[in-house]
Amino acid sequence: MTMRTIPIDLGKLAGFTLALVPELYADRETGEARTDRNSGLPIYLVGVNVSLPEEREAYALTIRVPGEPTGLELNQVVKVYDLVAVPWDRDGRSGITYRASAITPVGAPVPASASAASPGPSATQTEAGRATGGRAASRE
Repeated sequence: MTMRTIPIDLGKLAGFTLALVPELYADRETGEARTDRNSGLPIYLVGVNVSLPEEREAYALTIRVPGEPTGLELNQVVKVYDLVAVPWDRDGRSGITYRASAITPVGAPVPASASAASPGPSATQTEAGRATGGRAASRE
């Protein structure tokens, strides 16, 4: 049996920075907007850079989010909520899709669609993580 979604421990990451503004995720053949199965909202693709504490390398992720994220600007530190990895294997190809319930600017209120218990690291937490060598900082 294959696991459908793998939760990601956001506390182990140094922080997220917006790399690409949200873009509507459309079907390549029809051009029709793809929608979230649970909420029915259109799905947006959001590009972020993320790093691990004490590593020099950053990773670029494209995250699928239901509903249009607002208030995001390039190079802004953002919070990612309920991040999961979804492995897929189709027609001889495979990969991982990343999904989140919401992405907001740091300091914005927790969206109703997001779990308040699982926000991504804030700018304060990111700085605290760097100052403490990547050890866990308290959550907001």
